[in-house]
Amino acid sequence: MLDQLKVKTELNLHNNSSYDFNFQGTKTYATLMDYADGSPSKHHFSRNTESVKNVFEILAKEDNYPIYYHCRIGTDRTGLVAILLNGVLGVELNDIYQDYLFSNFGKIGSKRKIGTNEADDISNYIKEIQKLPGASFNEQCYNALLTIGVPKETISKIMDILIEGEKPSYADDQIVVTAREMQLNNCTLQTYSHANLTERDYPSSYVTLANGASATVSFELPEIATKTAYMYVGNNDASSTKMMESSIIATIDGQAIAIPSISFKEAGMGYCGGSRTNFYFVKLGDLGALTAGPHTISVTGAANNLILGNIAIL
Repeated sequence: MLDQLKVKTELNLHNNSSYDFNFQGTKTYATLMDYADGSPSKHHFSRNTESVKNVFEILAKEDNYPIYYHCRIGTDRTGLVAILLNGVLGVELNDIYQDYLFSNFGKIGSKRKIGTNEADDISNYIKEIQKLPGASFNEQCYNALLTIGVPKETISKIMDILIEGEKPSYADDQIVVTAREMQLNNCTLQTYSHANLTERDYPSSYVTLANGASATVSFELPEIATKTAYMYVGNNDASSTKMMESSIIATIDGQAIAIPSISFKEAGMGYCGGSRTNFYFVKLGDLGALTAGPHTISVTGAANNLILGNIAIL
């Protein structure tokens, strides 16, 4: 690996540093991605979005290449990163599935399958990604990364590094507003540093929407467009009875947004690794056809203290 592949960086996706190889002369990042069959959160993506953001920042640094990334056996956490990375680089979904199933030729314990709805079934989080707007799985991967807070510039750098020739072309009309850019009422902006690109507990900026606290997002559209809004939110409670629709009130230009009826459990809330707050993208509501010009979305807490990292308008 050192002599022939010239590996410079090891990226350990496991949540245990004992799996670091620490090859001589390489730099090792440990991004602490959670894996637990008994976790109340939905699947590997829903409980590891903050770690995924670290991974993509590391992948965007050309000095890190060549990069070797792994977890324990290389199918689930490693598979998640491979799916998102290949997806945004333009690889067809059928080829991604086929590549994943090649894992079964390795010594990985139980066989990996597709369509079983088991915890290790990658179609679980692929179906989540496919709920996002986009004409292809590649566009939906792009929007998924934007919605959890990976900047467009970071994705562009990765494509420049890893693609020779023509690169995938994605729409540039997505709007992602972080908590730092919102107008806040009855809540305090919190910030979190993740300079070491390893453990990341919270988004870079966030607010807690307690009862009566509100966050307002202002944005402008250059032309009429049909849009959907998504929240990047977290909560430790994976309750099947607490509902998103009763936790917040939302408006677009003063008109109520119909928040989907979804439980915290269905939305992927819970703990990552037993201690970290789980963050995931949750549909705020369909905004319909919006006119060209300025618009305002306001989200007000009603119960259950959702932690808001950003709002994406796709």
